[in-house]
Amino acid sequence: MTTTAKDMRYLLPTVLLSVLSLLARSQPIDPLWLAWQDKERADTSRCNAMIVLIQEHYLRNRPDTAATLATELLDLANRTGSERHQAKATLLLAAANKLMNNYDVAIQAYRRAHELNRRIDHRPGMAKSLQGIATCLREQGSMDSADIYLDSAEHALAGIHDREMESRIADDRGLAACLRGDLESALRYWHETLAMHEAAQERNSMAAMLGKLGVVHQLRGDHRRAIDNYYKSLAIMEELNDMQGVGATCGNLGHIHLEHQEFDIARGYFERALEVARSISDRRAEADALNNLGVLCSRNGDHTKASTFDTQALAIRREIKDLPGEINSLHNLAEVSRDAGDLVHAQELYLECLSKLDITGDQRARTNTLVGLTSVFNLQDDHATAVVYGTRALGLAQRFGYLTEARNVTSLLHTSHKALRNTEQALLMLELHMAAKDSLASSEDQRMLLEREFQYTYEKETLADSLRHAAELVHVRDQQHLAETRSLATGGGAALVLLGGGLWFHADRKRRKARFEKEAATWRHRPCAAR
Repeated sequence: MTTTAKDMRYLLPTVLLSVLSLLARSQPIDPLWLAWQDKERADTSRCNAMIVLIQEHYLRNRPDTAATLATELLDLANRTGSERHQAKATLLLAAANKLMNNYDVAIQAYRRAHELNRRIDHRPGMAKSLQGIATCLREQGSMDSADIYLDSAEHALAGIHDREMESRIADDRGLAACLRGDLESALRYWHETLAMHEAAQERNSMAAMLGKLGVVHQLRGDHRRAIDNYYKSLAIMEELNDMQGVGATCGNLGHIHLEHQEFDIARGYFERALEVARSISDRRAEADALNNLGVLCSRNGDHTKASTFDTQALAIRREIKDLPGEINSLHNLAEVSRDAGDLVHAQELYLECLSKLDITGDQRARTNTLVGLTSVFNLQDDHATAVVYGTRALGLAQRFGYLTEARNVTSLLHTSHKALRNTEQALLMLELHMAAKDSLASSEDQRMLLEREFQYTYEKETLADSLRHAAELVHVRDQQHLAETRSLATGGGAALVLLGGGLWFHADRKRRKARFEKEAATWRHRPCAAR
């Protein structure tokens, strides 16, 4: 580090506090800030004012400023000898560093906070400290260690009722279940947590939980409920100026439109997410948005741009020590390399992913990586090795019920066994492939119907639209009847229902794009974050 950089490091807290002072003079002055600045007040009153100021105004949207203010608060608490305020200040300092992905600093602060809370026998504070350590470990990919600390946090609350910590722990349990692929358990935990926040009318937490439920429904293929939850979440977050949440929700909405090949709409959501992330200096969210743009470019066949976005994201992931995110970026780069024909580099990247997944325990990511390796070895005509990786992928897909992965890997294994002249195994893989494909088709049929119902309910379709939709359904039924009469194929009626849903969805694309462009026009005139 150069001398200039060192000087800047020590000057930074002073500069930030000076900026805050200028803001206080140039804008309506927050009474909490006035209370903190009033040295005639009792130190206890000043500390309490600063705690609320950090929690309500800075922690989520400006964690860097929150860390600076928490340090000032801790200095005052140390001078007064108040262990209660020392513990609270240390917890705020830990939380701010966690949000900035400074995990080593955050864990050290959480341990110090746990010790301070233990001294004053404040068990909710002890539980919060342990839960904070669990979050840091999980975000670094240490799932098993995170579970141990979360169990300890729950144990610290034994015999007492603390709604805030109970909701935090239930939230964490849901996230752990989601990461392990247990979506039903994730839904159960997160509905439980949402009910707690609704009872307490905690709108910020309600918005975050609605967003998480949207993610689970999206993973389950239920886009109707996913979009419903995302829009409810987005409305609350924009009302509360929770820009971190706004960016994350835009990213999730972009993924749904990407899945339906509405590339322009998806790009708009991803670009807004990137703009928001950079405006609030959220490096993790910035990497997420870059990866999303990379996926979009890859789907459009622009491998050069996709590689550029994913490489930028990978650099950020490594800088902030985001191991699950690093694996995701590596996987994206592997897919881009494979699709561009650079099979050796793709193989190296997939194997690097696989080694890191031994740490995180993300079974779905492991399955997809094994599927990727199977495809690469098939393309290299190394079918024996492809069978090894493909068989592992199929085992995981069957164990956890990953239908999409099962469909993909059985197709690859059919190719491998056929090339190796393993006729019996090739036929078995073909049967399994058709079974997985049929199951997915059934799920897709139901999802189309749900989406069609949702679009008309949520967007308040006009009578003309309803009549048009009814006419399309009549047309589909007529086609079904004709197909059945002619006995073209078993299950042809279901295929035509899907076709009708697809035509309806395509016809609505222009209207939904127009709505998105109208929203985008308002974004361009709206500040992304308070500066």
